Amino acid sequence: MAQANAAAYIVRDILPGEGAWRWTGPKPELQFFLERTVNVRFVLEYAVHEDNLRVTGPVTLSVNINGHPFRSLRHETGGRQHFEQPVPASMLRANDKNIVAIEVDKPWTSPEDGARLGFIFSGAGFLE
Repeated sequence: MAQANAAAYIVRDILPGEGAWRWTGPKPELQFFLERTVNVRFVLEYAVHEDNLRVTGPVTLSVNINGHPFRSLRHETGGRQHFEQPVPASMLRANDKNIVAIEVDKPWTSPEDGARLGFIFSGAGFLE
């Protein structure tokens, strides 16, 4: 998120901000252009806020790639997270945009302004 071109990867539901992280809403989406689809890993750097979990209880992030269910990440405790997993080539599009959608099953609602927050997003991408 600290890179100058970070906004080019955001499709929706990642709140504006500056620095190395941003809050997401309940359904953030990102886009990535991939030249190839073989031997590709998806990486997600994020955190689940402990205070949010006190209100919502355990939270599950459901990761979809190009409309296909990829992984569900359940969290009962907060803290920084690193997720990295190979992606089947059949889920990806070569020489095209690839959409990663993440849905938070129980977003936290701020009592001050009613904002619905998902998780703290630091970065994501595909590694070859």
